[in-house]
Amino acid sequence: MDDWIDVEPFGTEPIASIPLSRAPLIRVLAQARWQDLVQMQVDFESIVQRLGMALAPQYPLAAQNQEVEVTFGPEGVKTVPGGIVHQFISADENWRVYFAANFVTFETKFYTSSDDFLSRFEHVLEKVGEVIDIPQVTRVGFRYVNRVDQASDFTELADLVRPSMVGAPTGLTQPQATVLQSTNQVVFETQGGHLLAKWALLPAGGTHDPSLEPSEHPSWTLDLDSFSDGRVHFDPRMLAQEAGRLSEMAYRFFRWTVTKKFIERFGA
Repeated sequence: MDDWIDVEPFGTEPIASIPLSRAPLIRVLAQARWQDLVQMQVDFESIVQRLGMALAPQYPLAAQNQEVEVTFGPEGVKTVPGGIVHQFISADENWRVYFAANFVTFETKFYTSSDDFLSRFEHVLEKVGEVIDIPQVTRVGFRYVNRVDQASDFTELADLVRPSMVGAPTGLTQPQATVLQSTNQVVFETQGGHLLAKWALLPAGGTHDPSLEPSEHPSWTLDLDSFSDGRVHFDPRMLAQEAGRLSEMAYRFFRWTVTKKFIERFGA
């Protein structure tokens, strides 16, 4: 790759996205979140029905589940039941809309490009705006989850990503011991928002997030969640553009994490 350049994780110089024919993405999500609304409290089920009908041409399948909040305290990790989350799913089940009283999330496991994904996200936001008047949004987020778990790739992980992003902290790797599991999490505050970066080295059947189906093989996961807080008007196009900006923030960190060999390995 003659055009390969090293990037800074929070630099400002433009970088070109490099399409990967077999990108190790297992989940891509965008979300808009708002404050509690009186109309949602009074008429939530009716709003869900109208939204379902508006989305039905693209997302005809329906499901629902209960949101679960994870809390950390002196007693350890606890899960607390939350509100009901309704799902609207495409016929091929590659695309999902999650709708609750104070957020809408768009998800795919079949990511091809940011333009395609953001166009679909904007369409979902437009349909939400047609069935309820949301005066303002308090948070916009974008999340990429990458996983390397194929044996041929996993055994060469040290050549595919930066050493500091593989497993145990620097200095704890010893020839007499093998790292079986390591999970790291850092929240960065930048001029353009926040980035929550998680990377994990996991045994077969392990996962750093209960909402993710674990791999049957040892794996390395890079989970990047970029978000911006602040009250902004509910404008589908503007919100999709903000999600695109946040996706670029996460992609820049991804590019800093991986090596040229990683990009070549996964099909640049």
